[in-house]
Amino acid sequence: MMLVVNRYGRAWRVHEIKTGLLRNLLGRFFGAALLSH
Repeated sequence: MMLVVNRYGRAWRVHEIKTGLLRNLLGRFFGAALLSH
């Protein structure tokens, strides 16, 4: 993973943040859906 930091560090970081936010939102959404049912 550290090998990519040199060239794709910024792009990979943005991608990681985006996927993290998506997982957070999906986790909250499905969690609320499961709790409501």
